Amino acid sequence: MRVIAINGNHITSMEEAHLHIKEKCQFPGYYGKNLDALYDLLSTEDRETLLLFFDSKGMVQRLGS
Repeated sequence: MRVIAINGNHITSMEEAHLHIKEKCQFPGYYGKNLDALYDLLSTEDRETLLLFFDSKGMVQRLGS
């Protein structure tokens, strides 16, 4: 299983969140930087992937629900 830690402490925009996730997950250049694209890439992974979000509460406060 692949485990990827995402630190939400410094994420202040959705664009920044997707860029950070793209980098940490090593997504290809065509990653669409939206929730649909995130789902598509994670659901087609050939191995289980666990995303751990640290400071998710603060991130949600900064980005909104």
